Amino acid sequence: MKKLLHFTFSNFIFVQILISQTITGIVNDSTIGVSFEIPESWKGQKIPQGYIFVSDVDKGFVLITPHNFNSVDEIVENAKMGITENNGTYLTLTDNLEIKENFASAIFEGFLEGQAATAFAKSLLSPFGGGISVFAFVESESFSENYKIVVNQICESINFSERVKSSLADEWKQALNNCRLTYMNSYNSGFGSGGIQDKIMIDLCAQGYFNYYDESQVVMSTEDVSGYSAGEKNGSGNWDVIQNGEQIILKLNFADGKVHDYVLTFDGEKTFLNGNRYFRTYQDSTVEGTQPNCF
Repeated sequence: MKKLLHFTFSNFIFVQILISQTITGIVNDSTIGVSFEIPESWKGQKIPQGYIFVSDVDKGFVLITPHNFNSVDEIVENAKMGITENNGTYLTLTDNLEIKENFASAIFEGFLEGQAATAFAKSLLSPFGGGISVFAFVESESFSENYKIVVNQICESINFSERVKSSLADEWKQALNNCRLTYMNSYNSGFGSGGIQDKIMIDLCAQGYFNYYDESQVVMSTEDVSGYSAGEKNGSGNWDVIQNGEQIILKLNFADGKVHDYVLTFDGEKTFLNGNRYFRTYQDSTVEGTQPNCF
């Protein structure tokens, strides 16, 4: 259940602001092999993990996401692990666990980034493999049976179908979700200690936005002259991965209207943008300063 940590309350507020074209009514998604009906007064949008919905009436949010478990036992084993993160997030399974032949549901209680929170979750198995999990998250003082009703209503409307294989661009986009891409290059002129040091960092966040940092440095050093210049955060906006013929393109749409397109290639674990090597790191990186600023 660790993947749910991307949806803490503070980040959810940002996601809510980003919602421009809202989805209501019936959703049909062949890529995850499911159709379902969104309850009245709820609206939302598709995100890399599935779908997220908010209500004009109720607090909190609903998350619908596919899973790859193939038995109820696997679902229960995962649920017992709870959700733990070092940013004040800690949700544990309560005794209210219901297990049936094709689903399991439960209530989780604890904290999301230090705020008391309660979640009701229901995970269903698909006859085609894997399945769907539906979660309702809300601050603990606002939790009621109504959130269980909303989740159950969605689950009762679910119809499964065989998943349609996603495109290569979709697969690569999943690999880059909540990832920091770092480019580093240095050049020494050969005269004294002067040279150029380039460092670019791109945080690609699952919510659809990115952070771009250019920390290029120009260093000059003689006996009596020294200089230093460094760039700062260059801007941010939204990002996507698209396919253009046989090429996979990472597209950065900056908030100021600029657009950067990079031809994206992988060589094993190595990542290249326009032929330049970028190092890929995630939130679980143990090297200080290499985690993406997405959480």
